[in-house]
Amino acid sequence: VSPVLDLYGFDNAAFSRVFGPNMRVFNCKEFVSLREKRSTKSARLVKVPLGAEVFAFPEFGDENGFLLCTYEDQTGYILQEYLEPIE
Repeated sequence: VSPVLDLYGFDNAAFSRVFGPNMRVFNCKEFVSLREKRSTKSARLVKVPLGAEVFAFPEFGDENGFLLCTYEDQTGYILQEYLEPIE
């Protein structure tokens, strides 16, 4: 079950961006971790490579510096310092 379903009571289908991904991974050597919870000690769901584009949801806040994100049908949290807006 995704974090989105757990926290907000509906599935990932409700979280679609009209124009596609809105953030890109940067400021890292190879990849960042998409984590199950808002902690670097939380389980890694997937490695998101440098330059990859993700759907980020800053409207849900950035507790502990993490943003809620979706990448390759996985939803979890990425440290905001490793994300930049796609323009």
